[in-house]
Amino acid sequence: MSDDGYDSSTGQDTGDPRDSDSTNIPVGDVRTRKPSWKRKLVGQNRSFGRPAFTLFVLGLILVVGGIGLPDGRPVLLALGGTGMFSGTLLYYLSTEPLLPAQVCTDTNSVFSRNERLLVQELDFQDIRIYVPNLTESTDGHSTVRLFVPSSSDYVLPTKSSTETLFMNSPSPNRGGIALYPSGTMLFRRFQKISTKKSVTSPKFLVEQVMEAVTDQFQLARTATGTVDTAGRRVTVEIGGSRLGRVDTFDHPTSSFIAVAFAEAIQKPIRVNVEQSEVSESHTLLFDFVEPERKPTSGRYEG
Repeated sequence: MSDDGYDSSTGQDTGDPRDSDSTNIPVGDVRTRKPSWKRKLVGQNRSFGRPAFTLFVLGLILVVGGIGLPDGRPVLLALGGTGMFSGTLLYYLSTEPLLPAQVCTDTNSVFSRNERLLVQELDFQDIRIYVPNLTESTDGHSTVRLFVPSSSDYVLPTKSSTETLFMNSPSPNRGGIALYPSGTMLFRRFQKISTKKSVTSPKFLVEQVMEAVTDQFQLARTATGTVDTAGRRVTVEIGGSRLGRVDTFDHPTSSFIAVAFAEAIQKPIRVNVEQSEVSESHTLLFDFVEPERKPTSGRYEG
């Protein structure tokens, strides 16, 4: 048996011999051990659990003080009752766990890196186009797919050609991959929560989407969007991204915005990201690909 408690003859981990308590604790007890009530209170939602617990304790102290101090009893009892009520209310209204932003960032960065390496390995183009109506909408999911062409002189895919991930075609300009965007589920939640009537005009839609980025999903600290006079390009300034760099492959923020516009306007949209040289902000350029117009690179065939 080695120093770390691994028995090579049996292939079993016998525990750390330096830990005198490890052999005295049954495995079943460890697995069924439950956190204390205080850990439950704080652990359910670290952002609100501690304030709720603090408010409740302070309110309880004031109530006890009011019982012992007749002169200030009305005020102390009122403050104490308010504190206990506020703590209880805050606790029960915040039982849904919250993931730290860094956890989400680290998880997304791995998926983004794998997708980027896949595109590089296949020698596909550095072009990202979100195309609507390429899949059947089930359970309210978006019909948008992220298309990455294999040729610079590409042809945008049709619904029948995206039944699989890889689109193999005898014609070299019809090949590529069609991925489900990372912003699909965010768009679905955006549709469910949004109380405003859905619009199809880019100028009105940009206000709703920017509000969702900063307030509803808190993907970034600031987000401002403008639409050019021709209505063919949406420029978005993202500052203080809470999910890392926005210029990564299919980043949730840019993906959500692209899916929202592609679904509402019902036109393919190409995304480019530029990083500011003087700050940590990013500029996202969303260009609509008109069916009757040839885009900067590639063309559309309906």
